[in-house]
Amino acid sequence: MNRILSGVGQVHLLLVLFSRYKQIVHGVRVFILKGCGNNAAQAA
Repeated sequence: MNRILSGVGQVHLLLVLFSRYKQIVHGVRVFILKGCGNNAAQAA
């Protein structure tokens, strides 16, 4: 039972990290769009 719970905990941690990573990537894209304009968006 403990093994199952620790596995679920690891999966949950991965999902949290993944969602945070997606938020950071989205934030960086918005920052680049606002800072550099459309040229940076087309290059990326």
